[in-house]
Amino acid sequence: MQKLRSMAICGAGIVMMPDWAVADEIRTGKLVPILTDTPVSSDDADIYVAILTPQSAYRPMNVQAVMDFFVEKWEGGRCWAFQAT
Repeated sequence: MQKLRSMAICGAGIVMMPDWAVADEIRTGKLVPILTDTPVSSDDADIYVAILTPQSAYRPMNVQAVMDFFVEKWEGGRCWAFQAT
């Protein structure tokens, strides 16, 4: 989330983020809310989750557990797994 916030502050584009995640930036004027009269929910947009891990023969059990959780949660949805090179 920090990367998206940083990119938006640098003017790289528009992001959809929760109010709490950008409250300070909005308060200081670094970011400007748009489309505030349009309700948005996760049902209205595609939600993408990316889990990036270093390329390694060993993956910690806690990392694998989180990955398994998301795959199970969105089973049947669009789910891709990529390995960093």
